[in-house]
Amino acid sequence: MISKKKFLLIVLLSLFVLIIGTWISIEVTNRQGKKEIVKFISTVNRTTLQGVHSWAERHYAEARQEAYEQSFLINELVTQTSNSKDLIDSPIQKQLYSDFSTLFLFEDYKGYDIISKDNIFLSTSEIDRIGKRNVRYNQKDVLGRIWNGKTVISNPFYVNNNRGGKTLVMFVGTPVKNDSNIVTAIVLFTINPLKNFTKIFEQGRIGDSGENYAIDKTGKFVSKIRFSDQLIKSGLIKSDKSEILNPSIQSVSPMFFSGKKRTFSSDFLRLSDSNLHYHDVLSSANLKGYIDYKGVNVVGVWTWDKELDLWFVTEISVKEAYLVFNKIQTAILILLFIWIIVFILVSVIIYNWYKSLVKKEKTYEDLFNNSPLGIYQTTPNDEIKMVNQTLLDMMGYDSLSDLQTLNLEKEGYSEESSLNHNEFKEIIERDGFVKGIEGSWKTREGEILYVRENARIVRDKNGKTLCYEGIVEDISEKKKAEIELKSQKEFLKTVIDINPNLVFVKDWHGRFTLVNKKMAELFGQSIEEMIGKTELDINPNKKEAENFLKDDREVMTTLQSKIISEELFISERTGEKHWFHTTKVPLILSNGESRQVLGVVTDITKQKQTEETIRQVVSQFLCNRF
Repeated sequence: MISKKKFLLIVLLSLFVLIIGTWISIEVTNRQGKKEIVKFISTVNRTTLQGVHSWAERHYAEARQEAYEQSFLINELVTQTSNSKDLIDSPIQKQLYSDFSTLFLFEDYKGYDIISKDNIFLSTSEIDRIGKRNVRYNQKDVLGRIWNGKTVISNPFYVNNNRGGKTLVMFVGTPVKNDSNIVTAIVLFTINPLKNFTKIFEQGRIGDSGENYAIDKTGKFVSKIRFSDQLIKSGLIKSDKSEILNPSIQSVSPMFFSGKKRTFSSDFLRLSDSNLHYHDVLSSANLKGYIDYKGVNVVGVWTWDKELDLWFVTEISVKEAYLVFNKIQTAILILLFIWIIVFILVSVIIYNWYKSLVKKEKTYEDLFNNSPLGIYQTTPNDEIKMVNQTLLDMMGYDSLSDLQTLNLEKEGYSEESSLNHNEFKEIIERDGFVKGIEGSWKTREGEILYVRENARIVRDKNGKTLCYEGIVEDISEKKKAEIELKSQKEFLKTVIDINPNLVFVKDWHGRFTLVNKKMAELFGQSIEEMIGKTELDINPNKKEAENFLKDDREVMTTLQSKIISEELFISERTGEKHWFHTTKVPLILSNGESRQVLGVVTDITKQKQTEETIRQVVSQFLCNRF
């Protein structure tokens, strides 16, 4: 038996392993959580970036198409005088306005402007600007790229409106070329950024605290933000002002990059996913947490897009981002605490159980040896490994060592057994078990022992047979009773067959379950051929057969015998006439019902013939006398 000190040492080592394993699980969960979070946020950020580019590409294509289709009219305006009145009165204006107006019915366009090389509005959706110098658009870098032949979308900016206020707009600009492929003017289609541009970012907001927005290189917002109401309540912005390009609020971005190279601080991790480098972009993530524009600790992904000259930012609060993983870690710690308590309790229980197990071994040994069934274990090489006392008593041996001297192949089964040792091994090797198999063994004294055997094969992990395990029931008394019953049945069959009367037994359906030889000869069949058949199968007189079945069922139902004194039967096979006297008796079952009928038929044909002869002689005598 294991000592208390050794058992305590095993428990402490097990607890140490459990704690170390839990700590490793928490670390793995933490690392995996960071990977999943950055993967998720990066996917949203990348999807937003791609959505904006798809939106931009669509506007690029529409602007180029419109400019190309109207290039002839625009070049006509370029060749005309720059006098405002002449430009306004030009019939081309109406044509351009009419053609461009169809574009304003769709997407998010608000108007158009056509600017000449000397920065004069040649045409515009606002007529009062025609012929005037352009002071509306001061994005020199963007306009310069358009004059160099590129189609460009600007960042959002404010322009003066007719009401004395400012309106937030964007524009997509594209060059107009003449037949010599020289840029003669540019077309700017103004866009409402609050319609589709901002909606792209709104669709990428994660959870309850997630934010998705764009900022310019100075850190000002160029798209709507989710929590602008909080900024209004805190007084950072006025209720009548927008957060877009608002100098009163600023994203956290300037804290993380400086100068033209935009060098990230040590808090940022450079993302290695090459899929994030859409066009000319630089992507990084901060999973340690930083304070966002509203003062909340968040994690986020930042992507710089050189083409659009914008930062794309996707953020979510640290609390919400790590909520699931923190719950998992908390659950692991709670489980650890529960495991420790359960482990200690189980250890105490196991120790007490182990002590009681030793005490119970003797009890189990007694149960094993005193079982009413014999139990054994043998090897494929016919070595007897183990037997219980019951099996030793069955076989007449004093001990296992005495029984092990037995040659199972030659001395196990008796000569008259229906199964031998080799057949037993073939069956169990093929099926993996034997169930209810019967045979006869030879005891130590040479007597026959009838047994019923159940056994199974035991194999190792490679399928190799290790041993056979089985239980044996002594059925000698039952077997002797069966032999005696069989002998009685043979005797009864002999008695019935030598009976001069016709004997039969039928069931409820009229099937013959027993006939004697005399009965079978009447129909020209063997006993075996008649068993299972009905009267309808062998008697061509169907009406007669149905009457017989009716009489049989009457006897079985009423449980009363029935005697038919005279019954004429004409053999279909020989044509002979037979007169029978029939007695039908119900066979009563143990429950008091009858489902079979016993019939005993006496052939009275000779008696009927004698009576007929006497009748004829008497009749002749009387005729002669009178």
